[in-house]
Amino acid sequence: MARNNRKGMKAQKFQRRRQVVNKKKPAYKHGKKTAPKLYSTREVKHIETASDSKNVQFVASGQTQMANGQVFYPCGFNSTTSHISQGTGCSALVGCFIRPLYCSQKFKISFKNLDLDKAVPNSGLKLRCRSGWIRNTGAKAGASVSTDSAAWQNLINVMVHKELQDADYDADYLQYTRKNRNIMIVKDSFLKPRLNQRMGSGGDGDEHGHLSMNTYAPEICFTIQWDKTKGWLRNKTRLEPTGSHSTQLVLHNQFIPFVYFSCEQLTATTEGHIEVKSSSRYYFSDA
Repeated sequence: MARNNRKGMKAQKFQRRRQVVNKKKPAYKHGKKTAPKLYSTREVKHIETASDSKNVQFVASGQTQMANGQVFYPCGFNSTTSHISQGTGCSALVGCFIRPLYCSQKFKISFKNLDLDKAVPNSGLKLRCRSGWIRNTGAKAGASVSTDSAAWQNLINVMVHKELQDADYDADYLQYTRKNRNIMIVKDSFLKPRLNQRMGSGGDGDEHGHLSMNTYAPEICFTIQWDKTKGWLRNKTRLEPTGSHSTQLVLHNQFIPFVYFSCEQLTATTEGHIEVKSSSRYYFSDA
């Protein structure tokens, strides 16, 4: 009897226990007029450079020319699209502050203008491609914005070539040169024409194995995503208006992206040239 009473008392105690459940707070309190959460989206705008073509050939260096090379910039920094217009359009900026989002630049390299009857092009050229950032801005370099965006871009171009030439980027690989901290290289690669995949018409070649100029190596295409590199600006920044065109704003406070193509094997203009075409888009927001 005593044991049965004990079991009954334990059962009653167990039944009287309440299980505590952590209740979540309601999303909206009852009795109050509350509107749902508002989700705002920023308007994404863009500027672009449709097509820009330059030839890599035998040439001496100058103030705005690398020896046997060419320097490319994405839109916003090149001579074709050197500014962002101020206004309310789809490609215009409201105010003077910009939020960079992403930027892509495409390249197409053609070897069809090389004279393969010459010994140097027929032996297999190596087109060197170096992409990166000049860790200097137009403001710090003292580039003037008193006139127009074309003049500003020319000063930026001079500054970039000076940095590359002072660092002796065209020197032989076996030479030890002074490193320039203002230059940040993202990628350094060699683009070699695939002479075993030549296209076009022509015979089997002469007794030396040289094919006619109607045959050439296939094109090489690639894309650079500038927003995925370390030099890309991820914060809002101020653009500067130019003196003669106050509604033309330039990227005066950003690092300068560049792509440098060079071919040191070319020794004469009669050997032909390598054609490099480029197009780019720069996406941004003013919100």
